[in-house]
Amino acid sequence: MPSLHRKSSRRSFLASISRFYSTKSVAPAPAPIQSLETPVSSTPLIKAVAQNPSLSSQQETERLTKDITPVETAAVILDNGDTSQRQAALLDGLSTAATVLDNLSSLIPFPPAASLIAVSLKIISLFKNAAHVRIECLDLCNRIATYVLLVVEEVKDQDTPSPQLLGDLNSFQTVLNGLYSKLTKDIPSDQNAMIAAINSGAHAGVIQSCEVELQRQIERFQVLRSIHDGKVLFKTLVQTREIFKLSSEANQRLRRIDYKLEVGLEELKTLLQRGRAPQKGSAEVMPPTTNLLGCDVFITQVVGSLKNGISVCMLGAEGAGKTSIAVQIMNDRRITSTFTDANRFWVPCSRANTFRKFEDLLCSQVHTNSKLGHANRFMGLQRALSVLPGRKLILLDDFENVWNAARPECRKALEALTNNTNVIVLITMKSQSSSQQNTFDDAFSPCVTLVIPSLKPQVAKQLFGSYYALKDTDEEKASLNVILEKLAGRPSLIKLMAIRAVNSSIADIKDMVQQIDASGDPASFIIKDSLVRLQHVPNAQRILNTLGLFPSGLQQGQLDTWLSFRNSEALGYLRGIGLVFYNSGNDRWFLSPLIRSYLPATDRIATSARKDAHDRVLQILQEHSEIRKGPVSQDSFKRDMEDLSKHEPGLTEIVVDMMDMLNQESNAKEANKGKQKGGKGEVAGKNRTTQGTAEEEADDGSPETPLDDQGDGNPSQQDDSDVVAGKTKVLEALLVFCVYQRWSRANRDVAEAAVRLADQWKSPMLAELRDLLGAIHIQLDQYQDAYTQFNLAAKTFKSNKDFLGMVRSSTRSMKAQCSRYQGKTNDSLLLSADKLAHDVGLPTTYTLQQAKTEYPLNDNSNDVASPKDLDLLLQLKAGSEADQDPFRRAEMLARIQVGKAHLYRCGRKGPECLDRVEVALYLAKDVLKNTTLTIDCQYLRARALALTGRYMDALQELDRVIAFYEDFGIEGKGIESGAYVYNAKTRALKGAQQWGPVLFEAAQRAVTMCQTYGSPFAAGDALVEYGELFIRKEKWKEAALIYEEALKEYQRVGTEFDPAQTEACTMNLLYARVKEDLPNIKFVVPLRA
Repeated sequence: MPSLHRKSSRRSFLASISRFYSTKSVAPAPAPIQSLETPVSSTPLIKAVAQNPSLSSQQETERLTKDITPVETAAVILDNGDTSQRQAALLDGLSTAATVLDNLSSLIPFPPAASLIAVSLKIISLFKNAAHVRIECLDLCNRIATYVLLVVEEVKDQDTPSPQLLGDLNSFQTVLNGLYSKLTKDIPSDQNAMIAAINSGAHAGVIQSCEVELQRQIERFQVLRSIHDGKVLFKTLVQTREIFKLSSEANQRLRRIDYKLEVGLEELKTLLQRGRAPQKGSAEVMPPTTNLLGCDVFITQVVGSLKNGISVCMLGAEGAGKTSIAVQIMNDRRITSTFTDANRFWVPCSRANTFRKFEDLLCSQVHTNSKLGHANRFMGLQRALSVLPGRKLILLDDFENVWNAARPECRKALEALTNNTNVIVLITMKSQSSSQQNTFDDAFSPCVTLVIPSLKPQVAKQLFGSYYALKDTDEEKASLNVILEKLAGRPSLIKLMAIRAVNSSIADIKDMVQQIDASGDPASFIIKDSLVRLQHVPNAQRILNTLGLFPSGLQQGQLDTWLSFRNSEALGYLRGIGLVFYNSGNDRWFLSPLIRSYLPATDRIATSARKDAHDRVLQILQEHSEIRKGPVSQDSFKRDMEDLSKHEPGLTEIVVDMMDMLNQESNAKEANKGKQKGGKGEVAGKNRTTQGTAEEEADDGSPETPLDDQGDGNPSQQDDSDVVAGKTKVLEALLVFCVYQRWSRANRDVAEAAVRLADQWKSPMLAELRDLLGAIHIQLDQYQDAYTQFNLAAKTFKSNKDFLGMVRSSTRSMKAQCSRYQGKTNDSLLLSADKLAHDVGLPTTYTLQQAKTEYPLNDNSNDVASPKDLDLLLQLKAGSEADQDPFRRAEMLARIQVGKAHLYRCGRKGPECLDRVEVALYLAKDVLKNTTLTIDCQYLRARALALTGRYMDALQELDRVIAFYEDFGIEGKGIESGAYVYNAKTRALKGAQQWGPVLFEAAQRAVTMCQTYGSPFAAGDALVEYGELFIRKEKWKEAALIYEEALKEYQRVGTEFDPAQTEACTMNLLYARVKEDLPNIKFVVPLRA
């Protein structure tokens, strides 16, 4: 069993590494499906959600095996598309999972985990007749296994676990007890397997919720990140694997299990790489750009050749910075202005030691399936590149291995890549001899070979000094000169040696010089040195630490070592892997969110780093507070937010944490203020002293937040109006953030936290934030929650005598109710709309002629504000006097008419809907010049036209709405209609009997946009409309796949939709499946004697 510790642990952490390399993506894209016209298309079918961190999860495997063209793999799962083989492979996976868990059960450090494994094994046997629940079972089992291995690694070598580890184990015990209770309560293990399969839909949700909760706990142990230059360390890892082989006494059965897991890992990794649809960036993400000193002239030379259409082969010795320079070239402004992001590809050839692996890498990196509909993959690749618009640039990094292994095949591949495809190739290779100077001249033309020059001594010293704090003593200079001479001006080696030398004494550096002499080559010394140091590491977790990957599940002692930044080797590692940044403006180290998450909340470094992050967020949001209303195009704001996202990948968590901090700050100040008013002079003096100390610590050049005390810090001397203004400014900034990512699924957390903060502060912004939160709930099909928020907002607006705000929230509340009850309450809601009009002094009936009489068109365009300005002007006014403004009255009239039109549309009353929307459209477009309200009116007008049978007119109106969305770059993130507009276009085309390619393209677009930006209900509708096209073409397999996915979307909505929609989708799914199986169903004549 001890060998199982080592082997299972190794697999677990190798899986973690593969998980990182396979799922590292800014914007994960869905898998492609088969289309009507072509064998493989880029049509996204599966919703574009973030990749699950567990690469061992079988859910992605099952989904991808259904959705992509079969590919060649090591396992039998995808040898052909036969369903029975896939199901057999899945059952085999369940059997393997059960065996693994059974073998791990003896290693559990405490009983709750063993109990959870026991009930999971029962669930595995229970759901063998329910295919999609098998996937959820595998998810849960894989996470249990991962958790067990992680905990075993932490406790097995410790006589007395650290307090931090004991705290984590106690936390896990509580979670596991809760998960066990939930599983045993909601999924009785003694029920009949067939009955369980029938009820599998509800059971799958229970299992999935348990799996998500367990994953959250696992993520506390697992935070792995890659270093910039991973090639040398990757070689070290490969060599190190030999140290951790299974012993000869290992059980043969466990060897077979391990082999299955290894094959499954490679299988899933291959599927993830090959099955991705086109997206920004590569399947393998390029390392971050590191500007190496002294390389500017060479880079300019290479960039000039590439821009002129000349391919370049860069030669350099090991450690010469080939990859770093190549990445810097790929991200150079002169290159990005010529080759778009979608047309630049990075292929890390160091991971391909055979031509076949090179083929796989190349095909996955240019986002095309490796089959491509051709027996010859490069023919298909050539076709895909030739139809891709614009110039393309492909970086073949570390090409020497595959070139030396299969030179003839590589030559043909390069010819195919550059022949009539408008592709330019940038190659990096290790220089071996002068014969390489003309390596590629006969493979493709034009091509030039350039040798990377060595750094000059002074530049090399500067590079070394940027990682190692030089003291410029004579003794140090002597040792440094010897090291730099041996490194021969190779940037990457200089960087690694500097990191290795951090916090070393002069004697240590002299010893390093001797070891380099003994090894004969600096690169060999680095690998040998790492291996020697690894011999003292007892398990795979510490191997990852040594290799520069940020550790997870740290003991307190390890944590102290890694966080002693200014005085330990950890600083060099952390800076080298991009997790620590130095801000020269305020002379302070900046921590990434990953590291901050491991620091106690009271830690001074963590507190300072959090304040930095909060200040940066607030500063950017407040600079752009003028765009807090509506979809306004602001390139500078988007650019600033994207730049912020690079340094703060967890923006939502940062903002929520910032609000919690502000809330605590507010409570503390109120408490201090109360103590001071109570005459507690000593306490007040102590508070002032503490506050002064905090201000001194924070006086580092970082920008102040609006809540920072002013003057001498005495609250009694602070103007209350300034405090209120500061709080309002913060809330306005949060509103900007919500508008910026309005339809982000995680945005609800931010809006809810902002509402809590506004409620705590008794801010006038509370109603506006509630209205925004209601809009977010509607986008997520959470109509009851939306109705509650809109009602609360309307009451607050009414108490503030802001009748326009009240009308806006009240009409949205009616829409939420209408959607929740699927139009069954329309009559009562129409009466509510009339009552609302009466309460604000507006007529309950209002015609287009009345509107034109009361609000004649103003021909003097100079007196009319621009659409953006007027939108802002109207929505910023408030109060009873402002409501007498004719423009505000006109907007209230328009919004009430829009609300009525929406109710008539839900009741399928086309003429009445069209009558109301014409009034609203006139007021919004011609009188108010309100762009967002105009677009919503145009959308409703299109729906009304379709209801009355005027499909061509409806299509023209819908095209205008879509053009507005996409011109602003928001693609379906509209305030009211959102992604539904794409579904409306699909239905209008069907109503106009346009069943050709235009309809197919529109339906594909609707699926893409609704799954990316829309609600689950909108995505379900889009898939249902899309599935009908395959039914008409008698493509039963594809139709069944689409209806199955539509059913999943409807089930995500929960109870807040019409069950008839699900029943219809279920019937269509059964119909497609029956039709698909019908050719295989035959009557067999009974055997007779």
